[in-house]
Amino acid sequence: MVEITVNYDTCEACGSCIDSCPAQVYDKGEDGKPIVARPDECMVCFTCVEVCPTGSITVKEL
Repeated sequence: MVEITVNYDTCEACGSCIDSCPAQVYDKGEDGKPIVARPDECMVCFTCVEVCPTGSITVKEL
């Protein structure tokens, strides 16, 4: 199980996490910011964390 958190205060809606996620965990919200739509499909690869220019995403294994 995994916990994915997006800090919407610092997220710039660049879409890097959405575009880079191999498991397609994220959907794009109306404001362009990522919505964690399928956390159970997360591969815990940390790609989204690595590509986020503002450090707004954290992934934690539970």
